[in-house]
Amino acid sequence: MTHRERPTPRPRLAPADPGAAYRALRHELDLAVRRVLRRGVYILGPEVAAFEREFAASLGAAHAVGVATGTDALTLALRASGVGPGDAVVTVSHTAVATVAAIELAGAVPVLVDVDPDALTMDPERLDAAVRAPNHRLTEPWRFYVLDRAALDRFAEELAAPLRARGADAETLRKFKADLAPAPLAVAVTCKTSASDRRAREDYAATCAAIENMLLAAVGLGLGGYWRTGRLVSDPAVRACLGIPPEEEVVGFVYFGFPAEAGGSARTPWTDKTVWV
Repeated sequence: MTHRERPTPRPRLAPADPGAAYRALRHELDLAVRRVLRRGVYILGPEVAAFEREFAASLGAAHAVGVATGTDALTLALRASGVGPGDAVVTVSHTAVATVAAIELAGAVPVLVDVDPDALTMDPERLDAAVRAPNHRLTEPWRFYVLDRAALDRFAEELAAPLRARGADAETLRKFKADLAPAPLAVAVTCKTSASDRRAREDYAATCAAIENMLLAAVGLGLGGYWRTGRLVSDPAVRACLGIPPEEEVVGFVYFGFPAEAGGSARTPWTDKTVWV
């Protein structure tokens, strides 16, 4: 698989400058801080009430409620939307930690998705197909760990240390690195384990169906993709480097990219594998 060449380079993003907002509004902000300090009311109070009224008016809303942090705001919004235990919330893979924390505080499970390479916003097409896979009692057992090219390179470096500590030779290290090299994007797919043998089998099958949906969706988008198991699935160092919890089983690594050439391996005709009853 190869990277698709971009017709024009994107402009470089300037680093964040939180101080710029303060410098632009220094006089107003300093006055507001002094008013709070003079009153000695540091929780709620007239400044918060005034902010809520003005913010609601700017939004055209009847009410606005100030909270302590952005994490609280996200958590309350999720709960108000009915999100809770058993739900999955999709967000981008490079978001702030607070976004994932809010999802977990609401009792839901975060599902990380890559961004569209041109718009740099969430690309729902790739994982929307995956989460629509059939699953018994809507357990939605799948979890996705998305690694772009930079993350794959970091992962390869981080993985080398525990492998060397276990006495891995140069050839073993080369094979692990080669497993991570073939595509610009990879998704490690895991399945939640269960104490029930029947549910474990059903959930594993559902996760496999989710992977197949992802691969079919990739073809529809003009991408190439393939599913790999082997060393990366079974090695505990892989789990540790990706932060995969013990209650999840790695089902496979799915690679996506633009195919260098069309084609595929020869397959046995379906008639040889089919029994008509």
